[in-house]
Amino acid sequence: MVAPFLFQLKNTLTKNEKLKSRKAIGQLFKTGKRLKGYPVGVSYLFSDNIEEESTIRILVSVPKRSVKKAVHRNRIKRQMREAYRTQKHDVLAMVKAQAKVLHLAFVYQCDHSSDFTVISEKIKQHLSRLQEELEDKK
Repeated sequence: MVAPFLFQLKNTLTKNEKLKSRKAIGQLFKTGKRLKGYPVGVSYLFSDNIEEESTIRILVSVPKRSVKKAVHRNRIKRQMREAYRTQKHDVLAMVKAQAKVLHLAFVYQCDHSSDFTVISEKIKQHLSRLQEELEDKK
């Protein structure tokens, strides 16, 4: 009998999963599609980049114009990363199965701090929409 803990998925967000390239970020916002939502919106771009490993790369942004204090911006960014980190497995599996690269940008669009459950639910909705779009592209 195999131990059940061997099949658990890791809830990590590694350095390789973060979108850092200025060129990729510019292309994401220039040619990518958007999913509007309150308090979190998403910009995304699928590509068949052969050079990169098939994975998801994310960017989390909280504009200074909306949330003035850095303490609050950092807290919101932590909450958004945590919500993504715990819910990414289904989308990640589909992206790897189709050998694609998905760039995501989560942008906070509210002028005050929201509760973690609200942020988490909205990110969950966005990820399910992305799953549906991946299924349509098959």
